[in-house]
Amino acid sequence: MYMTGNPCAKYDNYREFVIATLPQLQRLDGIDITNTERLEAMQSLKSIRESIVSQQNDYFIQQQKTKEGSGGRWYTDIGAETESSTSTKPISELTPEEAKTEKRRVLENAGRKYT
Repeated sequence: MYMTGNPCAKYDNYREFVIATLPQLQRLDGIDITNTERLEAMQSLKSIRESIVSQQNDYFIQQQKTKEGSGGRWYTDIGAETESSTSTKPISELTPEEAKTEKRRVLENAGRKYT
């Protein structure tokens, strides 16, 4: 399987996550998966999953902010309503509490569960 071009391929530990969640996979991005690599990935799956989910939420929030910055409408949003962002700072510059609040607001506004 090749993940080239998929945004998740940019996430930290994406290779380990894919290997641990797809045990039948023999090659990823043209590289053979060793038994050692698979075992290490499976042992770390819980922490890797938490990291991937966090990165996925951050990516989703950045996409929503980009969307909001362009008038809040994409061609796929015909008939959808969106709120303007309450934050003008990038998420990396927010305090931990502000970031948590902003993540919750954006995800809930998009109908996704905050984790």
